[in-house]
Amino acid sequence: MHLLTRINELSMGYTEGRLELCVVGGFQDVRGICEKVTLSLLNAFHKSPPHILLLLLCTGEANTTLRGNISWPMVKGIGVSTQNGKIFPATFTDKGPYLVLRSTRIFTGAQQMVDVYDCALGLLRIGPFNYEPHAGVELLLQQTDDVILQCLSTTPEVEGPTWVKMVREVLKHIKEHPFPAVTIFPDNRPHYFRRDNIGSWTPAELPNNNDSTPDANVQAAVQAVAATGAWTQAGGVTTTSAPPTPAALSPAPWGASVPHSSLQLDCRLKTHLAVPPVVNPGQHYDDPLLNPVKERFMPTWQASQL
Repeated sequence: MHLLTRINELSMGYTEGRLELCVVGGFQDVRGICEKVTLSLLNAFHKSPPHILLLLLCTGEANTTLRGNISWPMVKGIGVSTQNGKIFPATFTDKGPYLVLRSTRIFTGAQQMVDVYDCALGLLRIGPFNYEPHAGVELLLQQTDDVILQCLSTTPEVEGPTWVKMVREVLKHIKEHPFPAVTIFPDNRPHYFRRDNIGSWTPAELPNNNDSTPDANVQAAVQAVAATGAWTQAGGVTTTSAPPTPAALSPAPWGASVPHSSLQLDCRLKTHLAVPPVVNPGQHYDDPLLNPVKERFMPTWQASQL
């Protein structure tokens, strides 16, 4: 539902069109996990209120080949042409910034779906999030590569040669930062990245006046440039559209976006704390990702194999 809601938000103003679904990935693995995931996914889309047209289903037997006696996925990744909408098999060497930090959410049992890229601002957002200390991280780091592969991968027979190395880095990061809300996001602000001229991810900074009222930052920024009529977007492009009306300067609901023509101010970014937060299991954060969830440890089917 989060995915469908986000698509509807981005489609505001477009009265024509339909929701189309392509499901690619998953094969006939030995444990049957891919089949369970695929059926669960299709069931969720089937029960969703919007009408969705399934255009492509490449999974299970249709996406399985044999290499010796081992079942292997024919397609592991895809790309989509923005010119004609065609889908093609693809592999990606660039996994984005802070891959280890982003992976810690998965290995600590995060359930929420996260929209990490803001297409209006051209920014990739990481965090803030928190998790409880991982109960088995110390034990896992003492195991051999084969044990880690068998215990932490759903399809150990088809993982790449660098997979175990990446997992060890993730486990070390979880061990060194048991409370990321304190050590990685001390001011409760996300880490932002944008593409530079050569396509590399570089850190990006957003203004922070540390006002007691978050919406005051947006109002002050808008009012400061309203008289000039020149608006600078995140990409450095300047437009001379008319200044916003007083209604556009009113405080927006928490978590909402305040659009003005091609300018978009994301109120979710306006999270400012006077002092670094102290992680308290009983404390409730405005951001649900900062609220530790019970039983967020290693799944039972993985722990039972140690």
